Amino acid sequence: MNGLLAVLLPVGGPPEEPDDVDAHPPNERRADRHPTPAPAGSEPRSAATSKHGKELLASHRLPAHTPSPRTWKPLLAGLLMIIVAGGGFIYSGLYIAIPESPWVSGSEGHIYGHVNYMEDQNKTPLANATVSVGDREARTNDTGYFDLHSVGTGQQAIVIEAPGYRQLRWRTVITGGNPLEYSFVLTEVNASDPDGNGPVSKDDVGNLNTGFYGCGALMMIFTAVILLGALFCFQRMRYPLATTGAILSFSVGYFQVYVLFDLIIPYGIIFSLASVILLLFSRGEFA
Repeated sequence: MNGLLAVLLPVGGPPEEPDDVDAHPPNERRADRHPTPAPAGSEPRSAATSKHGKELLASHRLPAHTPSPRTWKPLLAGLLMIIVAGGGFIYSGLYIAIPESPWVSGSEGHIYGHVNYMEDQNKTPLANATVSVGDREARTNDTGYFDLHSVGTGQQAIVIEAPGYRQLRWRTVITGGNPLEYSFVLTEVNASDPDGNGPVSKDDVGNLNTGFYGCGALMMIFTAVILLGALFCFQRMRYPLATTGAILSFSVGYFQVYVLFDLIIPYGIIFSLASVILLLFSRGEFA
């Protein structure tokens, strides 16, 4: 019987070898064949790192971000903005807002322009017309042009007269500094209506003052923004507001010029441009 079994066993194939329990524990064998997924919501386990590996990772860690080194550029930009703002307060704000004050606009003004009359609904130059402001007087040439220097500033009456034409009294505000241009039109005397040939009066003081006050208030607001931008330059904070103040300084610096040997130097525009360029090259210094 035993011999028969010995003969039949090779025919059915070799017997299955038992697993080596000691060499391959059950848990390890199951993990090799069918890895168990991590539970939902759990963090993946990090691989064990040796002490040497930790030191190696620490040595290759990226350096922390460090701000750009501080330079003199924002400080100089803020100083230039303060100079422009100061000039804007004096020359733009007060000069426009209080044009009648002699200590702002000066005691002398300069006016020029043309005197015409209507002929067939067209303006025709009027020669030899008299244009006067107070005790200052000038006459028009063949083209109707006049040029009158050293006139009083503030509220003044410009009187225009010519033989055969009605007198024109033009009340206005004359400021010092830049020359002011005017254009006047006289009407002929009507011989059939002697009572209607009196002086013609025009008054633009109210309109001018309204415009002066509005422009002056706007310039004052711009000046305040420029000063605020200069403060942020010194603190190196709020770069957009600092840049806004530098850009607005162009509108205020436009009025600031210096005359040297008949050469007009627009220092307000130069300082404004320099402050903008300095801020562009110091962007990294702002928080």
